[in-house]
Amino acid sequence: MCNGKLKEFIISPADFGIKEQALSAIQGDTPDYNVNAITKVFSGQGKLAHTHAIAMNAASLLWLHNTERSLEQHFIVVMDAISNKLPMQTIEHAARISRGTV
Repeated sequence: MCNGKLKEFIISPADFGIKEQALSAIQGDTPDYNVNAITKVFSGQGKLAHTHAIAMNAASLLWLHNTERSLEQHFIVVMDAISNKLPMQTIEHAARISRGTV
């Protein structure tokens, strides 16, 4: 939204400071495979292509709320959070809360 009008644009991996990869690099499989792949990313141990795909999506959401920073700057923040295993720590904490063990 820009001045009350929807603005359409195309983003690419280059906007995040990374190289484009084949779509097959992030292709999913069975539900168990997909859960395992996401769990590995959130634990800081995922395949680079999976990690980049998730980080680009998260960085895009952050950018929507803070366009003063570039997509690449937001991507760096997300990649840092992933490498520090913050997503998995947050999920595990939420699970403990839901079980009433916090």
